[in-house]
Amino acid sequence: MEILKKAIRNILRGKIFDENFLMSVATIGAFAISEYPEAVAVMLFYQIGELFQSYAVQKSRKSISSLMDIRPDIANVYRNGEIEKIDPDEVKIGEIIIVKPRRKDTTRWVHNRAELQY
Repeated sequence: MEILKKAIRNILRGKIFDENFLMSVATIGAFAISEYPEAVAVMLFYQIGELFQSYAVQKSRKSISSLMDIRPDIANVYRNGEIEKIDPDEVKIGEIIIVKPRRKDTTRWVHNRAELQY
């Protein structure tokens, strides 16, 4: 019923041939020709597909969120004979970046912004 409601709502909004409409037509058509197992199968497989899609979207969101954690919070830059801790956005092209072992690697973030020296 939910799919039929979505199909009607989308038709009223001008979106006629969306997936909800097509699934509704297929199911109603199968009922109309007395192919009840076919009608159930159409909706069942559609719902299973929706479940897999929802799972994939959630997994993608988690992956993107974990990638955001890789971004370094500070950059160690060699300036005027000293190492300064600055915001990565403030690193200028040509500056020397000091990468410390086992830390979030600043070079991954700025590698397109500057030519790095070690």
